[in-house]
Amino acid sequence: MSTIERPRLRRFLAAALSTALVATGAVALTATPAAAAYPETVNPFAIAGGFTIYAREDALLQNQETEGSIAVGGTATVQGSSGQYTIIHVSAGTGAYTLPTVDKDPTRFLVGRYSTSSTGILAITSAGTTDPKLLGDLKMVQRDGPWQAFQRSDWLRLNLDPTSPDLTPLIDATHQRYPQNAEPPNGSANADGADSIYTLDTSADAVSTYVEANRQATWEQAKMCLGDVADPTAGIGYRVGVADDEGDRVVLEPLSPDMPNVVDYADIAGAALIQFSEGPTPGAANPLIIRVPAGTTDVIGARADPQGMYAPYMLWDLSQLTGEVTVTAAQARMDGSIYAPDADVTVNAAPLDGQVIGHDVTIEGGEVHSYLFSSEVPCTPDSGTFAVRKELSGIEAGDLPAGTTFTVNYTATEPDGTVVPGTLEVPADGAPSTPACSSHSTRWSRSRRSPPRACPGGSGDR
Repeated sequence: MSTIERPRLRRFLAAALSTALVATGAVALTATPAAAAYPETVNPFAIAGGFTIYAREDALLQNQETEGSIAVGGTATVQGSSGQYTIIHVSAGTGAYTLPTVDKDPTRFLVGRYSTSSTGILAITSAGTTDPKLLGDLKMVQRDGPWQAFQRSDWLRLNLDPTSPDLTPLIDATHQRYPQNAEPPNGSANADGADSIYTLDTSADAVSTYVEANRQATWEQAKMCLGDVADPTAGIGYRVGVADDEGDRVVLEPLSPDMPNVVDYADIAGAALIQFSEGPTPGAANPLIIRVPAGTTDVIGARADPQGMYAPYMLWDLSQLTGEVTVTAAQARMDGSIYAPDADVTVNAAPLDGQVIGHDVTIEGGEVHSYLFSSEVPCTPDSGTFAVRKELSGIEAGDLPAGTTFTVNYTATEPDGTVVPGTLEVPADGAPSTPACSSHSTRWSRSRRSPPRACPGGSGDR
């Protein structure tokens, strides 16, 4: 007699299993959770901590407005194209996002240092909302610089000479008050850093500590994950070609409904509009990733109409790039988030509907609208595994010759659809036996990650 416990694994195709029994008893198939190195999935923009723009080092802001929030690890220079640069909640984009918090304060502008080369007015207004949780603050690491705080109307203002209150450059923190919010955190006032324009953490890496506190993966892990998604042999991304190329307009081939869809930038370079064939369109489960190859210095950005519908599910993957790169919208608007953590990226769009991560970041053109990237990208084949153990009935394991095993034959489906037969020698003492490592474990080893805890014995239904 034999009994089989069927694995109940996410996207696991049940393998055909046959057993050859040489004694009375049963073979039990025990489900084992799908195993993979950390992380199993990642949102690459989770490392930005909810900030719309994250410059790991320096930033130069030369556009006119950002709807959202900005974090700058090094020095921020603001030279707004209209003489006044505003950071608001929403005007023309989307208000469907929450603000990151720094020292318990909702924050619009987190900066290591603010450059005296800035011009005009930086106005942190949070216009477009009255929700107290969305009235964002200024948070500055540098305390001993040239910027001095004072009262202007009913808000807190900073410039280089308070005796000339309208002297620019200046910062208006319109949701903070003088003098109470100008007090640096100390043992008695603002001890936890809340309600101050200055951060509690004053270390050289304070900004990254705040921003990346809840990241899902390291920079290197996220980069490798995106690389595997783009690898056609990995089985976790769906390669998409172009069905129709009209020069400034491309129509993509049908998308996968439940896998990240990967497009080579070379296939759409120069297009202003991306359209989709009949069927699935980008969403949380099947984002569109435009993979930009190493060595690229100029990227032409595209939109996908209607505005706002697909921007949260489009990712311009510049993770392979280093050095300077310019991203320019082909025709005003660009949709999707720009991920360039190791590049000094200049973005020129009017507007950019998405997020930006870069080493150094320059923003030119018009507005940035805070359409946060809203998809999880798989980092491993969505596969399962199984273990087989022997259950004896009417006989004890000690009554059998030492080393007795029972042969179990099985077939399993790999993530690429390949059907693989296998054989297990199951010991009589009830210890579980798992399949030998598959090619996927070898791939993990080559990419310098920890190997899976158990080898895949089945795969997703893709």
